[in-house]
Amino acid sequence: MGEIGALLGRIINNLPDSLLLESLILGALATVLTAVIRIVWAGSSWLIERAVFLLSRSLTHHVIYLGPVEAFPPGIRFSVLIIRFGTDQYISTMASDRERLVGRLQLKIYPAEVRGKKDGAYLSFKVPVHKRLGSQFKVFADVEPGVDLEEIMQVFNANEEIHEVSISDSKFDRRIYFLLKDYAQTQTVDGPVNNFIYPV
Repeated sequence: MGEIGALLGRIINNLPDSLLLESLILGALATVLTAVIRIVWAGSSWLIERAVFLLSRSLTHHVIYLGPVEAFPPGIRFSVLIIRFGTDQYISTMASDRERLVGRLQLKIYPAEVRGKKDGAYLSFKVPVHKRLGSQFKVFADVEPGVDLEEIMQVFNANEEIHEVSISDSKFDRRIYFLLKDYAQTQTVDGPVNNFIYPV
């Protein structure tokens, strides 16, 4: 090994300076080019993954009747909690590795809007629905301290389109969760039941 190293050293020492410089430049360029190709490949892979994800879901719009307009003062804020794409049962037992990644727990909150009409107040909201897995979601209302929580609970319980009305047992003790009767339901592995929209 020592003889080979000495031989290479003599060869390099005997190379013209211009040729040696050219070799060093080419080596550096090859290293830089390799790094650039890796970065471009990683970036394009991410863009492709993102495009596939966006194309595999659609944003659906929904409107439900809440009750009399006067029953919903400004101190009530409605939102939609997106649990995950797919049902817990499918994700945990039959989903592929890719589907498990797509169907991982999200717990993302999207705002919902109350619109007053002549015949009452309506809740307008959007849910991103996966085209192969569907989507789990749950609607809730945050009630400010100045608003009577029990009164709002009574309004929800009297609404035929809403059921399973409950107050959150978390730190958000003025948050009311409820299910929508016109939508499918699915139970999570932990027990709670959510609404579900089938693939579209």
